[in-house]
Parts: sequence; C-alpha cells; structure tokens
Amino acid sequence: MRDYISAWKGKKVVVVGDIMLDRFAEGVSSRKNPEAPAAHLLFGTNIYDCVGGAANVALNVKALGGKASIHGIIGEDIDGGLLRDHCIGNDLDFYAYADGRKTTTKIRFVETSLHPTQILRYDLEETKLLVGDELENMITVVSADIRDADVVILSDYAKGVFGAKGDINTLGSEVITYCNRRGIPVLVDLKPINLQAFQRCTLVSPNLGEAKGITGLEVKYEGGRLAENGNLQRLCKAVKRRAKSKYVVVTCGGDGIISMDPNAQFDFSHTRAEQLFDVTGAGDTVIATLALSFAAKYKSGDLNIHEATKIANAAAGIVVGNKGTSTVSVEDLEAVLPK
Repeated sequence: MRDYISAWKGKKVVVVGDIMLDRFAEGVSSRKNPEAPAAHLLFGTNIYDCVGGAANVALNVKALGGKASIHGIIGEDIDGGLLRDHCIGNDLDFYAYADGRKTTTKIRFVETSLHPTQILRYDLEETKLLVGDELENMITVVSADIRDADVVILSDYAKGVFGAKGDINTLGSEVITYCNRRGIPVLVDLKPINLQAFQRCTLVSPNLGEAKGITGLEVKYEGGRLAENGNLQRLCKAVKRRAKSKYVVVTCGGDGIISMDPNAQFDFSHTRAEQLFDVTGAGDTVIATLALSFAAKYKSGDLNIHEATKIANAAAGIVVGNKGTSTVSVEDLEAVLPK
C-alpha cells in the first residue's frame, strides 16, 4: 500500500462542490441556564474557524501531497472572505463564484469539560440552485482547469452547486462527460436527492445511510456491529447500478468502509480508529485519499480499489481521533499502515 502513497506527490486534483465555513464555539457548562433551565449555559473558552465541505476535501488533498484546486460558491460577506483567506493561505487554487447568496456556515457548540461533546449545531445558509450565467461561467472555468487534472472530485452537500431542493443542473453531467472522454477519473461524494446529476461517474461514495436511501435496502447488525453477511454486497451492487458507476465505496462510520470494483468483487475494511472523538470531515478525508490513489494508479491499470479503500480507512481513523474539521499528513498515515 505504501507504493500508492509515494506516487501521490504533485498529482493534480480538481475539487468542485459546495464549500462552507465550519465554526467551532467551545466552552464549559457548569450550571443550568437561568433563563431556560432545560438549555445549556456554555461559558465560552475558544472560537475558531476551519474550511468545510468541498474546501476541506481540497485541503486534505493538499495535506497528503497532492496539488488541489477548489471550485464553489461563496457569499460576498465576512464569512466568505474568511473562507477565501483560509483556502488561499493553505496554497489551494481557489475559484469562488459569488451569486448574491450567504456563505454557508456551520456553527458547532462544543462542551469541553470532560469528553468534548457537541451540544448544538446552528447552520447559516441560503440554498438555491446554480443556474444561468453563473452556471455557464463555472462550467467554462472548471473545464479549463480539468484539462490537465489527474482526477476530479465532485463534492455534493445539496447546497446548490449541483442540486438543491430536488432540482439539479447540468454541472455534474457536463464534468463527467468531459472527463470520461479524456480518461480522467471522476469520484463523487453525493446526497441521494441529487443522484441523477452524477450518472456514469467513475466512483460513487455515499455513507451507509445515504446508500440505504438510494437503494431502499436495509442491512443487518450482530452484537451492535455491522454484519459482513448482512446484505452489504447487494447494497453495493444496487448503488453501483443506480449510479451507473464503475466503483462503489460506502463509508459505514465506526464499522469501517465497504468497497466494490467493476467486477463486483467486494471487500469490508474495518475501522482503525482507536478513539472516536469527532466525525466532522471524515468523509472528506476518505474521498480525498481515494482520489489520490486513483490519480496514481487508475490510468496505468494498477488500481486496486480494496487496497485504496484500506488506505482511506486508515486516514479516516486518524481524523476521527482529532477535534473539529481535520486533515491527515503522509507521515501520520504511514505510521499506522502495515510495514
């Protein structure tokens, strides 16, 4: 697996999707709120911002040695400026399109006195579909950027870049068609409501809840853990069929990741996390790690999706042991992989 990682350096990954700002407000709750006894009273100790959504995917690519560009939508507001500054400050090629909406910002309130616990999330967003001149402009700029890309990631949070409130635009299909003609792999992390926007992608990577939503299938558990024979292969086949994709990877939280290749060969990579601290951004780390493996091995025909998934699972195991929206370094990843 280490030969994958050594081939990641300098690979160009273009990320297109819903970008957002993740804000964390930490504090200690030592007594009840006198104004509302059922609510927490949080004495603030720290507030900090991280890039989130598709921007966090790009940041993970950069942290793992790749060259990343990010395309998305921000508002002409303070949070949009902060998001832009974070991305540019981390050496991401940043292409943002302002169309009058608010910058999507997720504010998480975290109680830190014992084990850090998120007690509330407050979302500021204005969800509307990218259309018209703004859509055509994004298609033009993205198409120019992916001409020399090694891999493309479409990161969909249903905030409007690809789809919103049940409506979709042509951005996803345009990018996939362009890349398929040129042999550039396209990996998609999607919301089920927008599945039709991503038909014939190279790989689709929903989480387990999203995969069940796409297929209508249920899975089995044994002793509180996901059962390997609990309908998982059927689930992967159904997702693959619905998306018309070559590969499927389904993230299953603390249970690990399941994968299926074009020949319907299946594998279950169990989680490597020693401590589940914060799952924020773990899916971003998975898709970023997978993309770099595709960039390194796909065109040569040497890609083994199950090995690539094991590497991605190891990376996710590191991220969930950290607080907030986090990235992984090559050094940290190599330290947990088999020698």
